[in-house]
Amino acid sequence: MPASIIDLAISRGVNPQKLVRGTGIFFEDLNKPDALFSPAQVLKLIERSQYLIPGHDASFLLGQRLIPSQLGPLSQALNHAKNISDYLQILGTYQARYNPFIRFSAYKQDGYLHIQFSDIMGCGEHYPFLLEVLLTALHSGIKYLAEKRIQMRYQFKQKRPRHIQEYEENLGFRVAFEHPTDQLSIKLEDLNIRFRNYSPLSRAQAIHELKQDRRLNRIKPTFIQAVTELQLKNQSMNQESCAQHMGLSTATFKRKLKQHHLRYLEIQDLCFKQNTIRLLNHNNSTNEQLASQLGFNDIANFRRAFKRWFNMTPSEFKARYQP
Repeated sequence: MPASIIDLAISRGVNPQKLVRGTGIFFEDLNKPDALFSPAQVLKLIERSQYLIPGHDASFLLGQRLIPSQLGPLSQALNHAKNISDYLQILGTYQARYNPFIRFSAYKQDGYLHIQFSDIMGCGEHYPFLLEVLLTALHSGIKYLAEKRIQMRYQFKQKRPRHIQEYEENLGFRVAFEHPTDQLSIKLEDLNIRFRNYSPLSRAQAIHELKQDRRLNRIKPTFIQAVTELQLKNQSMNQESCAQHMGLSTATFKRKLKQHHLRYLEIQDLCFKQNTIRLLNHNNSTNEQLASQLGFNDIANFRRAFKRWFNMTPSEFKARYQP
């Protein structure tokens, strides 16, 4: 990603030395096969690129060029994938190779595969940029490889941006904003549409090379990802129990959260929000049923928590987002 950002900036007339100033990234390191960059360095580079690269399309252009050619064996594996289902499975397995900043989780409902996205690195204001990179890469890859037109719908938490034309040009016209979660939806019937470049042998060879990559084997889940996974397994787990489970003191645990610009309550709320959205979309549960499914014994506490998560009551949520 750093190399792709720098290449894009140079193509837009940006002085590369000015771009990397203060990031801790040096040109000679980009060509080293085992070079690794910290999340802080990459986020700083993104901050500099947003400031220096003119226009509002840098993230979309980066997404277009990232997966097709910049990821070595992973690009080859994706280029020779069988269908959308296979493509997404490969991306999910090797997520840390192309975008370790964003977690995605999938569920099937009402004839669609829904994929929810969330920040697992504490990206803050740079998260929308990274999400635009990821979704453009997904969209352009699927659009190029599929033998027929695929309808993909996008929902974003952010307000409708001024540069809406960039979203429509790169993601299509099925984009909606000010929704409770960042989400991509694809019809289940489209998941098995054959890709034009499908090659079992080429795919297998690329996957073999990926499995032999020692750098990938060294990559572990991020701290936020590990906390999120624990919270999803046990939504009643408090901060002290989570810290203990990870082998950390509560003070160290809090300090690491602060380094990621997050609080434990925010991670808890995100997990509750995603589960709530799935439950609400899946059936017409009453508030009492929904509270029970989410582990709330007191309906009043559930209503207060719901209002904190979505800034509206359950009834208002259903009226706004449910068909």
